Amino acid sequence: MNKIIEYFIQNKRLNYALLVFLAYLGYNAYVNIPKEMFPIVELDKISVRGAYAGASATNMDKMVVRDIEDELSNINGIDKTETTITPGSFIIILTLNENSNRINMEW
Repeated sequence: MNKIIEYFIQNKRLNYALLVFLAYLGYNAYVNIPKEMFPIVELDKISVRGAYAGASATNMDKMVVRDIEDELSNINGIDKTETTITPGSFIIILTLNENSNRINMEW
């Protein structure tokens, strides 16, 4: 290992040539890697969140969550619904079917 280090210490021009070569490879890779400003992404879950400060979990379930779940159950293409209710907030996660139209969901 010491011989390799001594070799590069003695051959400074080789170090500069390697630096320029690696910088060129990095720039060339950056330019030629395909990039998309808005890549196509297919989402498989929808998250519905809500909050009402000071409300208990039972009140949140009775006042808000059941109504929202009833309305969301009318949407075609939903495979599974998961609800988490905590005091003051709730989260409903909808998992979509694999074959559903993820752009235009129908009621």
